[in-house]
Amino acid sequence: MNGPSSADEVDRLMKVAMSHLQARRWAEAAKHYTSILDSLPEHAEALHLCGMAQFHRGQIELAAQRVTKAIGLSPDASSYRNSMGLIELGRKRPTQAAEEFRESIRLKDDVSEVWTNLAQALEQSGSLCESAEACGRAVMLSLGTRKIELLMRQGYLLQRAGTLALAADCYRAIISIRPNHASAHAHLGSVLDDLGDLDNAEEFFSTAVRLDPNDASIHNNWGLLSSKRQNLTDAASHFRRALELRPKYPSALNNLAAVLRDQGQTVEAVECYRRALSLRPDWSQVHSNLLMTLHYDPRYIPVQIADEHRRWSELHAGPFTSGIHSHSNDSDPRRRLRIGYVSHDFREHAVASFLLPVLEAHDHAQVEVFCYSNLNREDAVTARFKQCADNWRNVSALQDDQLSDLIRQDRIDILVDLSGHTGMNRLLVFARKPAPVQATWLGYPDSTGLSTIDYRLTDAHADPPDQTEHFHTERLIRLDPTFLCYRPHDNAPEVAPAPALKNGFVTFGSFNGASKLSDLVLDLWAQILASVPGSRLLLKAKGLSDTICRQRIVTALHRRNVNEDRLTVLGHVPTARKHFELYGQLDLALDSFPYHGTTTTCEAMWMGVPVITLVGSTHVARVGASVLNVLDLRHLIACDAAQYVHIAKELASDASKLDELRQSMRQRMVNSPLTDSSVFAKRLEFAYRQMWQGWCNRQTVTS
Repeated sequence: MNGPSSADEVDRLMKVAMSHLQARRWAEAAKHYTSILDSLPEHAEALHLCGMAQFHRGQIELAAQRVTKAIGLSPDASSYRNSMGLIELGRKRPTQAAEEFRESIRLKDDVSEVWTNLAQALEQSGSLCESAEACGRAVMLSLGTRKIELLMRQGYLLQRAGTLALAADCYRAIISIRPNHASAHAHLGSVLDDLGDLDNAEEFFSTAVRLDPNDASIHNNWGLLSSKRQNLTDAASHFRRALELRPKYPSALNNLAAVLRDQGQTVEAVECYRRALSLRPDWSQVHSNLLMTLHYDPRYIPVQIADEHRRWSELHAGPFTSGIHSHSNDSDPRRRLRIGYVSHDFREHAVASFLLPVLEAHDHAQVEVFCYSNLNREDAVTARFKQCADNWRNVSALQDDQLSDLIRQDRIDILVDLSGHTGMNRLLVFARKPAPVQATWLGYPDSTGLSTIDYRLTDAHADPPDQTEHFHTERLIRLDPTFLCYRPHDNAPEVAPAPALKNGFVTFGSFNGASKLSDLVLDLWAQILASVPGSRLLLKAKGLSDTICRQRIVTALHRRNVNEDRLTVLGHVPTARKHFELYGQLDLALDSFPYHGTTTTCEAMWMGVPVITLVGSTHVARVGASVLNVLDLRHLIACDAAQYVHIAKELASDASKLDELRQSMRQRMVNSPLTDSSVFAKRLEFAYRQMWQGWCNRQTVTS
């Protein structure tokens, strides 16, 4: 195509090129703009629009050259800066993109599209509150359908940022404009769910489904609310309906799997997780959920579970190994260490019972504590954690790259994972190796599978030397005599007398989750009840509030000749005080297997209830043995099923002796290393120092 020979011809070609551009015929548009530039290489608008046509064709660097030249020719053109911002987004440089959009706004601040683009750049850079603010400016400049779309976007951003009340205002504004907007009702329901207003949340979900019964995402989100309310049967129904509407819906499959696991239907849960992964193989959190659930599934032996952990690492962590950079931390082995703890559980949670006393006892002359909280809803326990930290970082809005960069900027020496493969973990941050030494502890009963996590903290009873090393990618550091430090709950009442003294019969029980109550467990517990005439069984777990879950347990025990008059099944109770008071109805606690209790075991013994455990070959099946050993209660540890039944029968035979043991239990715990946070913190700090000296020694060798 020859270049234009006159101004009229330029105008004609510009119009033709624009028609191609508006019709998304990028190649034709670029060809016409290039023709103009052949004759007029400094035609700013042709440069700009040619650049954008090339940008849409994927020629990002060529587009950047064109638009940069256009900006040089017309530095006050707001639209050119906006286009450059889009190019920077295409380059995956959101920070630079935001700078370009801000410059565009400085030149002309009343263009909704530019504010929207700024919101996108800020979101990608992790600045969710600023992104929501920019989106709000775009809302003010918009009308009609566009305004509603932007209000939805702003509400979503505010929701992600944890600014829930403002998010609710956005969705209410949409409903005031368009009362039949189903998605706004559903999103408002989700926000109210997060705010704890579950009843009103239910109403908004109900309205949303009435307005649009065929929206799978609404059913999925309503299922999440039902799950939170422990209405597991209803939750499963919503997730199944979502899958009827959208069979290839990974999120609904993941959520259904979680409900099935909580109901104790672990085989079906594993199948759902695998279906979700077949649709989204790169979804690391679903793969983590699968790993967690494998520990409940009796079909899987330890070596298979270990292999699946390594597969997780290969699939999800492997791609980041080539990008790991060396660390420039000061390699003085004696200096104060910067320790970073990463967790979603700096809150009212089982982990807090073991972590909070340690952080409170840290010697801050030896360690500077950084807490990286992946939590978007804080509570009173969070406030206590904040008091323990020298540096507090709420990182829930940060992407993995951003969090990794922050940890490097904080010059963390030892980064400690407290979640493993539990929900909301940040293992892909650890895959990037932002700290020279990395460890995992406390939150997960197995290896992470990551080669970038150097150590796993345990003890010689939970992981006997030379017995479990081959299941781990980490080196095991044993904090003998125990890897746990327990802080009893503030609302725990005094120890009650053994109920057998008054009842005339022994009550066995377990407060472990329903997902741990497999057929193998119920078989053995039924044998115990058969061996102790007149004995009763009390089971209490959140999942047992669900009708199907409860009926599964009752039916399974009935088939094993345990009639309902010998069985009490309890679900969720409203307060911690009432939860602890229920231990007053137990004479003996039966630990689940192969997945032992941890918090439930410590709680039971603090309330005076002896716990009988059946020891296995891996950490998940040895935590009970770890706790009982440190309390010098080895006679409560069974090595096989027959001994498990025998111990229960022997203890049940003498109510007076049982009460004597019961009344001594709390003082036994007070006197033990299990509750000595000061000594435990020193052992932990010594372990950190050993890890650090090892790294320093390696730097000396390689330098």
